[in-house]
Amino acid sequence: MDTQRIKEYDGLIIPFSKADLMGFSIRKVQPKLVAVIVIQELVTEAAAMMKELKREFKLKEHYQIPDDSEDPTTAFLKFNECFEWMSQQLPFNKIIVDISGGFVPLRFGISLGAISHNLPVFYQSQKFLGTEGNQLRFEDDVNKNRIVMLSNPLQKVGLLDAQNAIAIFNKRSYAATSFFFQQISNRVDGAFYRHIYNGMYYLAEGYRAWDEIRYTHALHMLGKARKFLSAEFFDQSIRETLQSLIDSIDDNIKFLSSVKAEKIQFPLIFDFYQNARRRIHDEKRYDDGVARLYRVTEMVIQYQLKQKSIDSGKVHWDKINKSIVKSFCERKKMISEALPPRISLFDGLILLDCYQDGAARQIIEELETELLRMLGARNRSILAHGVTAVREKLAYDFDKLVFRILEIAFPGRMLDQDFLHSAIHIDLDPSVFNSVFLSRLM
Repeated sequence: MDTQRIKEYDGLIIPFSKADLMGFSIRKVQPKLVAVIVIQELVTEAAAMMKELKREFKLKEHYQIPDDSEDPTTAFLKFNECFEWMSQQLPFNKIIVDISGGFVPLRFGISLGAISHNLPVFYQSQKFLGTEGNQLRFEDDVNKNRIVMLSNPLQKVGLLDAQNAIAIFNKRSYAATSFFFQQISNRVDGAFYRHIYNGMYYLAEGYRAWDEIRYTHALHMLGKARKFLSAEFFDQSIRETLQSLIDSIDDNIKFLSSVKAEKIQFPLIFDFYQNARRRIHDEKRYDDGVARLYRVTEMVIQYQLKQKSIDSGKVHWDKINKSIVKSFCERKKMISEALPPRISLFDGLILLDCYQDGAARQIIEELETELLRMLGARNRSILAHGVTAVREKLAYDFDKLVFRILEIAFPGRMLDQDFLHSAIHIDLDPSVFNSVFLSRLM
């Protein structure tokens, strides 16, 4: 923006962090009114700089001190008080906002305030000198800064679109999320933001592949997400802000590395269970969720039978102890010649009980009635053998039932918090990205 045009504004609202940044801004704008948002610890320094500037310009100043420098809401409220003070003396079109100084939460709150009143916003851009190793180098002389206007500071860094993408991600619509992050990456200014958004794109693609049970591709995508989101050239503060997300990605990678789609073990069973829960709780696809819960229950029985060298898809009855076969036939009221080559879910549970398997006995004693009710409802559903839609309550009841079955079949595993954390799809925290996306606006 040319210097002459910026001097058309008579009111300036500005956060304070460094005296030279405020001095540069006021000398460029040359306003009549200045409203300064400054934390308590820097009030004396801000007042001293203002006293010096008033020797050069005829200024009338106003100060607001946020109660909490880490909370954007307090900065937003203080901005509104500054705006009210200034708008009583100037028309709206004579007020401009500088967001160059202050901590990130302060700048974010002020940016929101500027948007809410449709005020023009600018920031001071340091001259880029190149790279030195993994570090980006910028000009230290503030007087060589450049004024950059932002028609909308949140659109400039893609934040508004990113917030929508994050909300969609947390609803488990990963295909849509990856599309949005890719589109944002193609629109935003600057390699820094594109790097962040590319990382988010790969994260969404990784979760999409994971949700579709494509474990190898999921691992590849999550690895790329981690690489983009932990770039060495990021500022230390950015790396610290993103560290929790990176740690979660590392945990997810560790879990997925333990899952083998071709081998039924607890990690795979638990992942299928979480997959079913996402269909029920996040997507409200109750028929699909119940069908997957049925598969989880089936996998539990298959796993337990496998521990006794029995393949439920091809049972070799002649290799099973005769007393157990006899007990099974008596329970099923059938002759041994009629034994099926494949065994159903509930029949598998009965066979395990004939082995005097403790978990099978507990499931039958505690859950038999409820399990049979759920299996019947599943068989009548659209995705099985019937035409009846599964209702929400039944899906939630089935979820509770399967959770209890997992507790019984795998003692202690459902209480392993480290395992659970690594195996569950995370929610993205919008406040983390508010800080990251605005951190470079200075």
